[in-house]
Amino acid sequence: MAAKPKEQPSYQPRTSKVSGLALRPAQLNKFKDVLEDGELANLLNALFHGSRELVFFSDCTGRFLHANNRTMEALGYSIDELRRTDLQSLLPIEHMMSFMHDLADLVHRTDPDNPRRFIVRSKSMEKLLIEATPIILVRDNNPEAILWHAQLLQNLDGNDECRQKERELEAVAEASSRAAHDIKNLLTCPNSVLEMLKNIDLENPSPKQLSIIRKNIDGAIESVQKVIRLTADMMLLARPKNAQFQSVELKSFMAYLVMRVSALKPQNIEVDYDFDCSDCFVHCDRQMLDRGITNVFLNAIEAMPCGGKLTVTTRKAEDNLIILIRDTGCGISKADLPKIFDPYVTTKKEGTGLGLAIAKKAIKDCDGTIAVDSCCGAGTTFKITVPVTPKAL
Repeated sequence: MAAKPKEQPSYQPRTSKVSGLALRPAQLNKFKDVLEDGELANLLNALFHGSRELVFFSDCTGRFLHANNRTMEALGYSIDELRRTDLQSLLPIEHMMSFMHDLADLVHRTDPDNPRRFIVRSKSMEKLLIEATPIILVRDNNPEAILWHAQLLQNLDGNDECRQKERELEAVAEASSRAAHDIKNLLTCPNSVLEMLKNIDLENPSPKQLSIIRKNIDGAIESVQKVIRLTADMMLLARPKNAQFQSVELKSFMAYLVMRVSALKPQNIEVDYDFDCSDCFVHCDRQMLDRGITNVFLNAIEAMPCGGKLTVTTRKAEDNLIILIRDTGCGISKADLPKIFDPYVTTKKEGTGLGLAIAKKAIKDCDGTIAVDSCCGAGTTFKITVPVTPKAL
């Protein structure tokens, strides 16, 4: 007579108000049936690994048992590497003991568990702040394992490239949304004029109809021109790097830009310049760099509505050229300084907020940097740094 197979006890998660998970025996049996369905099991596995939040299992001592793709991506470890370590070993040394005491207390508590915030170090030694909700898995009334559902709140390393890219993507998404909104508004007037034209007798229009069209046609043309300028600016922002790169001799290039802006400036603004960059070349998209630096010039001029002085100087520093653009205008507040290069940030009534965003992209595409120093009422200085070569490539 064959031995009766030993019944395997089932896992039961402790109820958690935070997670909202509370499975009764009947629900657990239904859940087991789902897991035994191959297609649904594959779906659950896809959801587990497709989640953009960190989900992982550990035993009651903190040793990793399993983790989803997002956890491995954030921490930089493969699943085999994680299984050879434990959660507390990823913590800063000063936090290890308190975490181990908290873990021991957590396992033996019966009340619902609240999210915990702690810092872990990734494989590349980045400090990550996460918030994790633990769910105790119980078998035969004994704590067996812990399911952690966590969010990555912040990368505490200030030079984190991923955070910067994420911020740039958010800024581009916001700019696209605002551009679509502006274009829709700008097209309202031309659309109205076209509707009027559609509803009149073009061969024999009445004087009143002609008068209405004449009053609105200039506004319609101006709106269309604004749409053209706006879309051109958005295309510049989206322009790929290395679009039309060439070697540009900087002294003559800067002299041309200053001469052009001097012709456009109001009479109450003085322009002074001093170029120390003989035989310096930069590899760049000339059109984009022209537009970028010109936008900084125009921003400086617009900051001096009552007149002032625009000073442009260049100097060589090792393998870089430093361009300083100073104005004696109204300055920029401390609150606005961190976001002046973001698309659609402007304090001007007629501004699009794309000028300095284009300037930053143009300089960044040349492997350069742009920084700003300003104080309300004391003017603004833009510092542009670009790598140079001693001769044309």
